[in-house]
Amino acid sequence: MDFTQFFEPSSEQEWKDKILKDLKGGSLEDLVWQSEIGPVDPVLFNYEKKFGRIVPKPDQEDNSWEIAASFDCTHPTQANKAILEALMGGVNHIRLYNCTADSLGTVLKDVMLDIISTTVFGAIETSQEEVLVTNSPLSATLKTGNQVTLTGDHFTVNGSYLADLGVNLDHQLGMMIGMGHDYLIHLMEQGVSAEEAAGNIHFEVGIGNSYFAEIAKIGALRLLWNTLLTEYGVEDGYAVIHARTSNFNYSNLDIHNNQLRATTAAMAASISGVESIEVLPYDLNLSEKFSDGSRLAKNVQLLLQEESYFNQVKDAAAGSYYIEQLTDILIEKGWAFFQEIDKAGSFQETMKNGMISQTIQSDIEAKKKNFAESQIKLVGVNFQPNAADTRTEEAPDSNVMNANRLAQFNV
Repeated sequence: MDFTQFFEPSSEQEWKDKILKDLKGGSLEDLVWQSEIGPVDPVLFNYEKKFGRIVPKPDQEDNSWEIAASFDCTHPTQANKAILEALMGGVNHIRLYNCTADSLGTVLKDVMLDIISTTVFGAIETSQEEVLVTNSPLSATLKTGNQVTLTGDHFTVNGSYLADLGVNLDHQLGMMIGMGHDYLIHLMEQGVSAEEAAGNIHFEVGIGNSYFAEIAKIGALRLLWNTLLTEYGVEDGYAVIHARTSNFNYSNLDIHNNQLRATTAAMAASISGVESIEVLPYDLNLSEKFSDGSRLAKNVQLLLQEESYFNQVKDAAAGSYYIEQLTDILIEKGWAFFQEIDKAGSFQETMKNGMISQTIQSDIEAKKKNFAESQIKLVGVNFQPNAADTRTEEAPDSNVMNANRLAQFNV
């Protein structure tokens, strides 16, 4: 059916006049978003995309993704119990930390590895072919300041740590491509072909609360990674992406708002077409957890898949002028920052010469300033605070925008 027969066509000027009328004395310039990546105009009557785009999940007909959860395996028996409980509740992708070769069997007892995606982080060996062993040494250097030697045959570019710190979106992209490039070069120097090396590099991306911009960030990452791989002769290079809700905007005040922030981030991640998603519990930063934190975090994804059907429509953001404009901006700015890294020789070199730490600190200070001036608002913290909440040791006045996490930054 041709719906245009029921509507009179409107000119661009008529639309502008209607907008101005609704603004009641305001101007179109009032609608321009002064974002961390520069001014963004939301008033678009058409948009011609500057760059190509990578369609997510080319081997899938729908947008289904894996529901992930992370587990600390320091205490193997307890970890196994938590894993089995999560699997019974709908989780189908487990990500394991602090495992040893000896403890892995206990941790994975009764886990059906043929149907449960299992990723282990660390330098361990296992005979279980279904288990993916990977490592993120460059982000470990960012966290500790200790230089590491790249070892192993599979790497995960950990961009979620950058998002947790509050790094700007374009800088996150440049740094993730920079880390991925270092891993790619390392694997090729070990005699691995460029195509095989590309397949042995995955991405973990932190998703914040800037809904449309986060959707665009994933699209930009896919295209930038594909562009880089093309330079090494890899055709149809594709970024496998795990998304995790960012801890940056999680507050210990009025903490149930964290659940809303997580839901927004999970929606953005699912629309962007990532392969797996992990939603952090709303009580993540509390020393004493509530009984429902992990369950509600997992249920967010079940609601998105089973009741909201976000898993049914693949590449739902395609054709959105606004998101495509944001994607192009991030592609340009993210690639420009990566080129600065590349000029220095490598991501590891920029960590040594202070470029990365200076960029991160600058982004952090800008966000803290914007938060103090209420240009960044957190419901329950600096906007509409809950009078019933009190400042505690876990939520002091200085603990805004995860200041406790920022204090741990050590490069």
